[in-house]
Amino acid sequence: SSGINAEWPLRPGDEEIMQQVKVLYVRSLHIDTTESTIAEVFKAIAPVERVKKIRDYAFVHFTTKEDARKARDQVDGTKIDGCTVEVCFCFLFWARKKTCPKRACMSILSQLSHIFAIW
Repeated sequence: SSGINAEWPLRPGDEEIMQQVKVLYVRSLHIDTTESTIAEVFKAIAPVERVKKIRDYAFVHFTTKEDARKARDQVDGTKIDGCTVEVCFCFLFWARKKTCPKRACMSILSQLSHIFAIW
């Protein structure tokens, strides 16, 4: 067992955590889309701390919640490399990043990407 539970709807107290989330989950990317391409798209809207792409999805880290919100609103439903992408806040990554090592967390997330609690 990985020790990570994805739950929907959010539990009491999770709204407070969600107010701090600055990471976006981007899915339905073309398999050949690069982290650089993703970064360029999002950096045109707001400063990006880093991008991590895994197969056909990525995590985009911003410096502020407002920057992440603005980027989500502008990129969700648009095309990147010919694919219409979905963009949402990544609750699971934020909730667990302080309680598990980064590599282990990313490994688990790459295996469980389809069960994210998204907002």
